Amino acid sequence: MPDRITDIYIWKTIERILFSPKGTKDINKWYKQYHKFALNLWELNPEIHKGKEYRFNLNDNIIVSFSTPFDLPKFSIDFKQGETKQSIHYDNKFMSELDLADIVANEIEKQKAKKGDKTQQNERVIDKQLMTKLKETDIDKKAIENILTSMIAHPALHHHFKDLSDYIRINFNTKNSFLLLYQVAFQLADYKTDYRHSDLKLKEFDRLVNIVEKHIKNNSSVSSGELFNLNK
Repeated sequence: MPDRITDIYIWKTIERILFSPKGTKDINKWYKQYHKFALNLWELNPEIHKGKEYRFNLNDNIIVSFSTPFDLPKFSIDFKQGETKQSIHYDNKFMSELDLADIVANEIEKQKAKKGDKTQQNERVIDKQLMTKLKETDIDKKAIENILTSMIAHPALHHHFKDLSDYIRINFNTKNSFLLLYQVAFQLADYKTDYRHSDLKLKEFDRLVNIVEKHIKNNSSVSSGELFNLNK
């Protein structure tokens, strides 16, 4: 059973292999394939997308929209219910508790280096050590499910919408815009229902677990086509 430190590294690794496209070409492809994925998951009619504005009309009362480039340190996603508009924003000019955790961790490593701990002097060494630990750890399917539950299915900090199921939980505990977009698509798969474990969500969650299980040991990136189930 992984300990808490290993859990955190599993989380970081999942973010890196699933939700961290690199370069303009891959990022633009990620958006376009996300558009197809969301339409499929929300059971909406296929449509051709052009431009930087993404808009999803789930029904006559619910609209989800965002603008690209969405990979910048400052991003926003909008939700409109009737005449009510709500938004989730992240702005890296201001400190959050997530930044504080990063700062504390970095400072601890600096202090270890000053004290002559030669194995902790830079992030590459730390990352290599953690990766070695990850490979040596028996990561079973349950461990992956537990991390993805906290990351995707039931994040610790989340938002509920008025007049929608309480089982829809939108994450606002991430600085990763790609993770947020996926999580929004996953959660709103239940916009028509009021089930704790809908078949649609269970099927998508199992698919995601299988992808992570396949790639995590080798720390290999997952293509957007595979992530969004478009490689058919």
